[in-house]
Amino acid sequence: AELYRRFGGTFSVFDESMCEEVEKSSGLSAFEGHQKVIVSIDMLIKNKKYLAQILKCSWDLTIVDEAHHLEWDEWEPSAKWNSVKAISEVTHGLLLLTATPRQRGVGSQFGLLNLIDPHRFHDFSNFIEELKSIKRVGECAKALLSSSYPHEF
Repeated sequence: AELYRRFGGTFSVFDESMCEEVEKSSGLSAFEGHQKVIVSIDMLIKNKKYLAQILKCSWDLTIVDEAHHLEWDEWEPSAKWNSVKAISEVTHGLLLLTATPRQRGVGSQFGLLNLIDPHRFHDFSNFIEELKSIKRVGECAKALLSSSYPHEF
């Protein structure tokens, strides 16, 4: 209802029973015949059949709400993160919605960036070094803008 009210879009909301009903009535997976779908990532983890069906679809955009729940760890990413990673590899675009990308630490932020651009964000240790570099640049900019530094260059 909120998506319709804000954007005029209608979406199909699928849980397991709706997916089964669509399969029985049409012979297709629930995801093949619909372009605007809302589905719980927990359902995809619980029943891998539905994740496999989604991976066969070709969507323009996948949107993940509350993306900070996609926990990433260098050695063992969460099932939610792995599922979204798989979906992102067969989707043209990925939009991650979160107000708190670092809620679970800098590793979580890296994991989200890796989902969006795995070529740019492919190495966690490089990412940490880059963050340090960015912090130093920020400190220099702050010093340049401070009143104790002459403003003429």
